[in-house]
Amino acid sequence: MNFELIGSGIEDMSTALNYEVNTTKDVIGQTSTKATKGANTISVDPTAINPDSGFSMFVDTAIEREYELTQLEKEFLFVKLYKKTGGKMVAFKQSAIVVPQDWATGNAELRASVEVHLVGKRIFGTFDPEATGDKFVAETTVPTTFTYDTGDAKRESFAMYYITDAA
Repeated sequence: MNFELIGSGIEDMSTALNYEVNTTKDVIGQTSTKATKGANTISVDPTAINPDSGFSMFVDTAIEREYELTQLEKEFLFVKLYKKTGGKMVAFKQSAIVVPQDWATGNAELRASVEVHLVGKRIFGTFDPEATGDKFVAETTVPTTFTYDTGDAKRESFAMYYITDAA
């Protein structure tokens, strides 16, 4: 597997968690509120079309060929550089639907914007970018001990990687 870090030239990569909140009132006047996980969406804007980026080449081709349905599904790795277990960074892998939003934005570089909609089950584990074998290792048991870097975590300490099968 090959991991391409997403972020160079990207000005907005916010995540909307979209929790669904439902408040009900029963016949005796008691109110209860339940929140359930919604669809997580990540804005990736702008994405410069560049042959050095497999992600941007996929976006360019998806727009050109008018991809839809499963053609838009890709796999991503999310890494918390500020949080470790067993000396390795906490991470999860998840499929996502990459949905182009705008095309040919800006007046210099050719850029697009996309939304990445996380779907399916998360596979939790650890990530070691220096490993010679598998850089992502899925957890076999849920870890109970974590260490955090001191101070406030920075935005650049939460990384998103595009996964390709190329070695």
